[in-house]
Amino acid sequence: MKLNIGVRLGGTPEISNAIMPLVVNLRKKLDSAFLSANFGDDVASVDYLLCINGEIVKYFETSGVYGTKFMSKKKVIYVDICIDESIWTSNEKENELIFLDKFKKLLLESGKEIKDKLQKKKLDFNYNLFEEKILSCF
Repeated sequence: MKLNIGVRLGGTPEISNAIMPLVVNLRKKLDSAFLSANFGDDVASVDYLLCINGEIVKYFETSGVYGTKFMSKKKVIYVDICIDESIWTSNEKENELIFLDKFKKLLLESGKEIKDKLQKKKLDFNYNLFEEKILSCF
């Protein structure tokens, strides 16, 4: 299965500069872990849009998973994840740990939303494998 993560960064450059290398590294790990996995015949790809800080997150109430959509013809799931600036501290290393923890939790939460959405449509999605692959990357 293919996993795509698009990123939109806003807010202070200090946070963006510290977080972006983590995102790039995670994207590579997740790509590798998900490429060989089969989560069911009904899903070919999950596309995430990760919005971090600033004007970009003004459309969301707070950090969380939003707008999970399933396009059955393409077998693609679209998910928006928002991480707002309320979680950051003045310590760069601490912010990296905060980001990794928050992003992991939101990815797992999105997996549960995907599972619930597909179960309602009586479609196949292996959440346990999804969870295993996410946890292996953190």
